[in-house]
Amino acid sequence: MTEIEMKYGFPLFTRATPLVSLGKNEKIVISDIWAFWDYVVKKASKDRKEEDFLGSLLEQAKHFYKTAEASPVKSQPLLYYYSFLNFSISQK
Repeated sequence: MTEIEMKYGFPLFTRATPLVSLGKNEKIVISDIWAFWDYVVKKASKDRKEEDFLGSLLEQAKHFYKTAEASPVKSQPLLYYYSFLNFSISQK
């Protein structure tokens, strides 16, 4: 089996730790920002009910964001607002 270097990030985490450290000016290489935040929500949630609630907020944020990207310019600000609003709530 090929060993993966520690410098490569999500989705190829190589550390077996339940903690997610996003501080200390560390760079995390990710391929899908939404999948990464889904991972963070799952690791930070204390129980299944909280995980489901925060996951649904993150999913709504993702849908609003993708809809905003495909919408006319005049509609984008409101859709981005709802996306970031749901995203910020999902991060507690």
